[in-house]
Formats: sequence, structure tokens, C-alpha cells
Amino acid sequence: MSIKYYIKQFVFFLILAFCGNFNDAHANSSCSNETYDYRDKVMSLPSQLELRYNDQVKEQIEFFVEKNKKLSSTLLGRATMYFPMMESKLASHNLPDELKYLPVIEAGLVPYLTSSAGASGLWQFMKPTAEQLGLKITNTIDERRDSQKSTEAACIYLKKLFLIYKDWTLVLAAYNCGDGVINNALKKTNSRSYWDIQQYLPKQTQEFVPKFIAVSYMMNYYYEHNLTPIPMDEEYVFTGALKVYDKIDLEQVAQQYQIDYEVIKRLNAVFIKGFIPKSDGEYELHLPESKIYAFAEANNLLGDIVGFSPASMARQKEYAAQEEAKLLQETKARESMPFDNLPLSNSLVMNAKASTIRLEEQATIKVVKLTRGKSLLDIAKENGTDIASIMELNKIDERYPPRIGDEIKIRI
Repeated sequence: MSIKYYIKQFVFFLILAFCGNFNDAHANSSCSNETYDYRDKVMSLPSQLELRYNDQVKEQIEFFVEKNKKLSSTLLGRATMYFPMMESKLASHNLPDELKYLPVIEAGLVPYLTSSAGASGLWQFMKPTAEQLGLKITNTIDERRDSQKSTEAACIYLKKLFLIYKDWTLVLAAYNCGDGVINNALKKTNSRSYWDIQQYLPKQTQEFVPKFIAVSYMMNYYYEHNLTPIPMDEEYVFTGALKVYDKIDLEQVAQQYQIDYEVIKRLNAVFIKGFIPKSDGEYELHLPESKIYAFAEANNLLGDIVGFSPASMARQKEYAAQEEAKLLQETKARESMPFDNLPLSNSLVMNAKASTIRLEEQATIKVVKLTRGKSLLDIAKENGTDIASIMELNKIDERYPPRIGDEIKIRI
């Protein structure tokens, strides 16, 4: 490859690298490109592509794991924000998991990136294609920049291409340059292999599949090259969404709730003018999980919280499991303790109080909010009751524990 090629490629990825938070972490490689052989690992990648290892693939791998470590570490970090959602949607459409690497080379996992040709979003859709796939584009919103909706549209488009070509390598090429170009190249060669038609494709598409293979290699074997993911701030990863109705100025929200505007911008990239238009609940505001309840409570929208990111859901489940295990351990400890040795402040007294309260017909109800770092056990202890009484009063199923922000009723 020429020096001009490397300069062009480096400048492109440099732009991607600086579209968002970019830390100064850097990892030195212990593997020299002169001594390290990528062939075996490339050919053993979990892939449905027609894999090849050649000079093109080797040069693309070196670009990511040798020459541009900082960029690769940033991409690895961004993957934690988008890959769980993409993996879920790809699986729901029965598509290869590896297709999640497409937005890495298309947009560097930057949802608001727009190319000079007018392609936009993680999947870099052109406007006509996006509108054919049902994505809404107006002067205030661009759903190509909505990570979930655009990924759903991409799944539909990729399935359509696979029905035509029956080969995922050709699908990637067609995704990059269009099916018309691929069809013409197939006619010229009378072949159904990307590698046979490669020379008849535009230069960008000739590089596209080797680059895809290189990204797949980097994502699977980064640790062998001392590449360390640069983690994104928690505010990007642990997030929630709620329906909004009034016009919302995103910069004002950032200032009022002390959120970095870059975070608001990335989480709400679909709103291209910096505000959410007034609607009947058509639009969602995405916020860090740590801020969403404060915003919802201040705007009377607690009932309009519609969901959390996969990372937030996983963390909430883990926290609930830890609390359940802790409760089980404490219960076993109490059961094994001799009756005479039970401390007066322990659950025996709490149970007695709770039982007495339940017998009172005119019990007073207190409402408390479940906040981060406070469990049902903590609330029970603070209010002189036990978890069983709280769960009974609030009709809590132990399989579905309450979430942060839920209101808990207590008899006092």
C-alpha cells in the first residue's frame, strides 16, 4: 500500500477517535509485526465470511494492532456501550453476531458521525435508503443517529442483501458500494466469490472486507497485543430512557443536572438541533441512570420511565441477587442461633413489631424511596420492621425486586 493510503486512512480514523471522550492511555506492544504471524488466528475467527489471509488483511491488522493502538483502545471501550444492544438485535433477527463490527469501520461507533457524502449514524445510511427502511428524517430529528432504531433498520437491510447473495462476504461488499456495483462485477467474472470480483470493485470496497476481518481480529485478540480498552465513563454505559412531552433543551438539562453536554449529545444523537420537540410522548430522553430519577421526579414523569440500557439492567439484577444472597445468609445465621442468644435489636423484635402493626386496623403508612446504595433490608432496619412485612404490604415478588426510585410503603 502507498504512503498516501496510510495517510488517508490515519486521518479518517483520527477524526473518529476524537468524536467523543478520548483519554491519553496508551499500550505498548510486545508483538512486532515483523515476527508475529496472524494467519492461524485469522483463519480460526468465529466467522461466516469467506475468510482469506493475504497482504491486504495483514496490512489492515497492523493498522489496528501496531500502528494505531490508541484508536483501537478507544474503539474497544466504545464497544461496551453499543455491542450488547447490537448483539441482542442481531440475535433476534437470526443474523451473525460478527455484523456488529460493521459500525466500527463505518462510523467508529460514533452515532452522530456524518460523512462528506451525507451518510449518517452508526450504520452510515444514506437518506433514501434510511427512509425506505422506515427511519424518520426531518429538520429536527434524524433517526439514522438513533442507535436502536438504526440497528433495527440495518438488520432488515442486511437480511435483504443476504436473500439476494447468500454469502455474507458479498453482503458486506454490497453494503459498502451498493448491489448494482456488485451485480456488474459478478457478471464480469461469472463468479460468486468476493475475492474473485474484488479487483472490479471501487477501491474503498476492495479495502472494506479486509478491514472488516482486521477489526474482527482486533476485537477477538486485542489482549495478545497489549491493547487495553479505554473504558467509557459510566454515564455513557449505565443509562435509562423516559418519554417526554414538552420541548426539552438538551444543553439546559446538562447544566441543570450537572451532566457533561458531550454525554447528553451522544445519548440523544437523534435530535440534531440540540432540543427534543414537543410531542404527545413520541420521543424519549436518554439520561445517565444516576440522573434519570431526579429528572423524572422534578418533571412528574416517574411513570414514564420506559427502560434501561443492558448494562444498567445487568447491574440491577446483580445488585438484587447480592441482596437476596445476603438476606439468605442472615436468615440462616439467625435460624442457627440459640433462642436465648438472639439480640433484642434483631429480627425477632422487628417481627414482633410488624406482627403487632399488622393487627392494628388504623396503621399509619409511611412512603420511602429506594435509592442507590440502600436495600430493602436497610429500609426495614431503619423503620423497625422486616423485609417480609415490606414485601407483603407492597406485593413484591422476590423474583422481581424493586428498582432504584421505586416508592416503598411501610406500616409505622
